Amino acid sequence: MSERHCYYHPLEAARWQCRGCQRLLCSRCVPVNDKRTGHCPLCRAPLRYLGSANTAVPFWNRLGAFFVYPLGRAPLVLILICTLLPAFMTPGLLSLAVSLLLLAAQTRYLYAVLEHTSEGELSPPPLGVAFSGGGLVLVIQQVVIFVVMAAAVEMSARFLGPVAGVIVMLAVLLALPATVMLLALEGQLGEALNPLRWLALMSALKWPYFVLYGYLVLLVLGAGVVTDFMWQHFSPAVAQALAGMSASYLSIVAFHLMGYLLFQYQDRLGYAADSSEELPAEQGPRSDNETLRDVDLRLREGDFRAAAGALEGYVERHRQDTQQVPRLFRILVEMDDNDRILRLQRVFMEHFVLSTHAADLAALIERCRKADAGWLPSNAERVFQAAESLYQSGHTRLALWMLKDYHNRFANEPMWVADALLLTARILANHVRNAAKARNFLTVVAKRYPERAAKAQALLAELDQHGTLADGR
Repeated sequence: MSERHCYYHPLEAARWQCRGCQRLLCSRCVPVNDKRTGHCPLCRAPLRYLGSANTAVPFWNRLGAFFVYPLGRAPLVLILICTLLPAFMTPGLLSLAVSLLLLAAQTRYLYAVLEHTSEGELSPPPLGVAFSGGGLVLVIQQVVIFVVMAAAVEMSARFLGPVAGVIVMLAVLLALPATVMLLALEGQLGEALNPLRWLALMSALKWPYFVLYGYLVLLVLGAGVVTDFMWQHFSPAVAQALAGMSASYLSIVAFHLMGYLLFQYQDRLGYAADSSEELPAEQGPRSDNETLRDVDLRLREGDFRAAAGALEGYVERHRQDTQQVPRLFRILVEMDDNDRILRLQRVFMEHFVLSTHAADLAALIERCRKADAGWLPSNAERVFQAAESLYQSGHTRLALWMLKDYHNRFANEPMWVADALLLTARILANHVRNAAKARNFLTVVAKRYPERAAKAQALLAELDQHGTLADGR
């Protein structure tokens, strides 16, 4: 089948399809879960789970795995039991009964292999399945199928002629794998004997069914060649045991192959199964990764408001995220949502100051002022750091605005006030070209703030000598 890809991630195979907008989504868009229920992150319509069929390797590309499959512990033990146990028993009623029970167990296991594989379980079922009951019923059902098919061929040849008999024989031989698969899936003899169901299954699977049929024919021919070789080169007892083992081995390969065909084309048959090689994660509380997936989808759809709403909660929990904090700011800028920017200004300012994103910092301050003309940040350290960053990046007007009335706003933070006055003096001297006003600020620091008095005196001397102040704290 042609692999369908995610609408938003074209390199990813689709795992879901929205019943509303019909978008194909991958596990990056919608996390896989055991319940296989969910809603489209865009239109909120229910999702249809596609299972692992869309990511399954075509059966013709993994033939080696089919022949390794019976070498697992459980099938290998079953093969040995069913082959060797009758060989050590003397002929009689007990031997016949044991052989019949072993045939039932083997048949039950073969159908379990088909069922498990069709559900995406690519490891052999446990040995206990073979002895869990129901095997004898399957044997009887399988015998009935063969008898009915043989009777159909005989009746066709008798009443419609030899040509019709040959055509019917070819048809029932072609439908034989379909009857096995239907009996395994439906568990009802009537379904397995219904020619309309054969046609429905073959038409749903299309040409891969006939490719499978070709492989099954090769397996049957291979079993015949192996049996002939055994009887020619070994004693009858050894040949019988080895031929039985090879027949059991190839039977497991055949049933595993039929089960995988159903798994690979499950979407055509109307069900969804996960591969055991790709275990789904259980659905739990919404994770950060899921939130970011939702943000990505919303942005791809141009739904900035929903993207901002999802990302805001994430940023509140992860204020140090160097990618998502500026991303949220850019989204809000694109939306021109200054009110929300003002509400989140502490998060943004802390990030932009510490990461020296001066351009974003300047944009943040301008937008906060637009949202609230009377707004002023309330953290002394952060205000000074922001002003210093703005000054060093050339945003002197905004730097002076940040320092406006700093000594009154943060009178209980004398060290920061002193540093703010020194920075103000530097801006006035170097960019406003107002040396007199700069000298006034430096004089205030020298007189009122002993911890910075020496620094202020040195700057006063520098100002008198050069008319400007060297940049630096």
